[in-house]
Amino acid sequence: MNINNNDQNIEERDKLVFDIIYNRYENENQRIKDLDGKSIGIIGITGILISLQAGITFLSLKEIPIIFNNFYFFIVFLSAIIILFYSIICAIKANYLKNWEFVPEPKHFIEEYAKKNRNKIDILRLITTELCYAIRINKEKNNIKVNDIKYSFLFLVFAIIFIGIESIISFSIIIWSYK
Repeated sequence: MNINNNDQNIEERDKLVFDIIYNRYENENQRIKDLDGKSIGIIGITGILISLQAGITFLSLKEIPIIFNNFYFFIVFLSAIIILFYSIICAIKANYLKNWEFVPEPKHFIEEYAKKNRNKIDILRLITTELCYAIRINKEKNNIKVNDIKYSFLFLVFAIIFIGIESIISFSIIIWSYK
């Protein structure tokens, strides 16, 4: 009776360990989706800013000779566009397709677990080990994705600052040209 109780405690413990590891695995998978959403959001905002830059430039075509003759405006304008493109490149790199580790792989599961007639505790332990490996690999890939998103966001912030400076310069030039 004591042996069955001990086996039951071991099985409960192994199930608890599996559940904890599996929840961590699911959290890392959710993190993939969350990071993809952030990078897509940055791409969208950056695209809007590039469109606004182009739109404002074309709307002020009659003032462009005056504005573009100003060296500082031209440098800030060009810098803003380049930085926006860097932001998009980093966000796209973050969103680039990667090979994620998913456990269990069905064919491997059937070959290694089902056909070998393993007991429940052995299966839980083996899958838990595979989950730990998958978590480590996916976390490393997610951390690279996080860095790409950070760079993309920083470029976006710098571009917004440059666009603000560009707006101040262009309005100053237009106002001074009418005086």
